[in-house]
Amino acid sequence: MVGGDYMTKFAFSIFAIIVVCTHCKFVHGRRLTIQTNKDTFMHEGTVKTIEMKPNFQSSGLSANDKNPVIYQSWHKNGECPKGTIPITRTQQFNCPPPSHPSITQANHTFENQVPPLFEYAYATLTRENFVGAQAYFNVWHPKILNDECSKAQIWIIGGFDRDLNAIETGWMVSEDDDRTRLFIYWTADGYQNTGCYNLHCPGFVQIDNVLALGGSIEPVSIYNGEQREIQFIVKKDQVTQNWWLKVGDRIIGYWPHPIMTGLHYCGTEIKWGGAVLNKNVGNHHTATQMGSGHFPEEGFGKASFIRNLGFYRESYNLITNFKGYYIGPVATRPSCYDVILEDHGGSYGFHLYFGGSGFSMDCLG
Repeated sequence: MVGGDYMTKFAFSIFAIIVVCTHCKFVHGRRLTIQTNKDTFMHEGTVKTIEMKPNFQSSGLSANDKNPVIYQSWHKNGECPKGTIPITRTQQFNCPPPSHPSITQANHTFENQVPPLFEYAYATLTRENFVGAQAYFNVWHPKILNDECSKAQIWIIGGFDRDLNAIETGWMVSEDDDRTRLFIYWTADGYQNTGCYNLHCPGFVQIDNVLALGGSIEPVSIYNGEQREIQFIVKKDQVTQNWWLKVGDRIIGYWPHPIMTGLHYCGTEIKWGGAVLNKNVGNHHTATQMGSGHFPEEGFGKASFIRNLGFYRESYNLITNFKGYYIGPVATRPSCYDVILEDHGGSYGFHLYFGGSGFSMDCLG
């Protein structure tokens, strides 16, 4: 009984530390710990027990020394102590909720929904059941106009229409601050009412005290010069059914299975690529860039790449050989933004180049 009481108190102490010190903000160089009811209990009713690590350390999710250290500008002010997490001062991106690319292509909209304004260039993998995906993303700083945004990301999708669930992660630039930033997004109802970017709403549970979701990424790639990249992995825990996120060598946190009912068993589609918000200001196509702002035909060092694409099936083993699987390129407007898939083997494995400049003589309306 004494041992039981001790373990109960010990577990409660750990939980109390996590709850009270959940958020660590840096504002003008000073760290602020937030303990308001809204922040402290933001996951109440959704997360009964906070998981501190996944129930696996299989290939692709364990720490990897080959992953470069990811630097965020707030690191120069210090760091968040263990038991807290970094939160960016501004949680909102100046970028509307995205839409599922397949819905866009089918020209289908839900009742009272504004037609999507996003354009895409990506590789899509379908006709299988998936429990995870990974890739190394080339990091750039595309030019942004007209309060628009540009993203490079992974999508993991399950369900259909209003029951569609999606997990998204990658990097993004929006015109409100014009910096390349780490982001996540999720929806459990086809991008209608649920979900948000980063930690702006209850949902994603962050455990890492080093990387801030929404935090800027430095440095970025240089055209015809040094290339920078980040590995992203999303993988489902077969014990808890939670979906875990790893960025570089950091296990960031997870999407709890109760909020992702359409991904409870598996996903049915994975996408790797880019998205641009096109507001069509002035009745012509935007000049907001995707990727590096250059077309995929320019190749390495000039066009943005995503390399070493991989996915996990029910066996939870990483698959990087795409022979026999249904994967192909999709570009909603190739004259503005395009994508090329390649598989030459070697260190880059199955990879793609994607992006474009937007408005030009070939991309007018």
